[in-house]
Amino acid sequence: VASPAAPTMVETSSIQTSSNGDIQIGTICLSPVLYKIFTDEAQLHLNTLCTHIHDLQHNPQQQLSKGFLLAAHTLAGVANTTGFTALGKLTLTLEAWIAQQVREPSSIGKDEIVVIAQTIHHLEEMFTGIKNGKEPQLASDLIAELHTFIIDLNGNDVEKISILEAQYHESETTEKTSSITEDEDATDAAELHAPATVD
Repeated sequence: VASPAAPTMVETSSIQTSSNGDIQIGTICLSPVLYKIFTDEAQLHLNTLCTHIHDLQHNPQQQLSKGFLLAAHTLAGVANTTGFTALGKLTLTLEAWIAQQVREPSSIGKDEIVVIAQTIHHLEEMFTGIKNGKEPQLASDLIAELHTFIIDLNGNDVEKISILEAQYHESETTEKTSSITEDEDATDAAELHAPATVD
């Protein structure tokens, strides 16, 4: 009898678990429920980012869609909520670039597309590392490269990405954030699944 196919869910064989069954990835500790929600959500939004960068590479003149923006926005939120701030910060910078292109469409150069593709590829590598038990580290160089394109697009120097995020979210309802604790698994699971809105 053939052995059953391996599950398509995240592999956890190389991930450490604590005495109470929580999953330990570097300094980050998550319950199995939250870990599964994070990996499912992150994979979904990474797939969307990959689809959009593939389309952009083949048609650089196209206008970026809100679907591209929504995927980056939600991935950043899920990553930061679960404590993977290095993943969240890189995705947030990507989101700021997409947001400016959605709001103020401009010509996207070849070098710019290369950096966006590298960014999304690095996000995938970070996610793969997490699944292998490795906590991602801040991608300062890529964030700096993305900043140069955001600066060029806006025509001024932007030192903090939070400024750009605030510009984009000025018309949105402030999103409630909460820290994840073991006693709040059910509440946090609902928040992770809550759909983000892009006006």
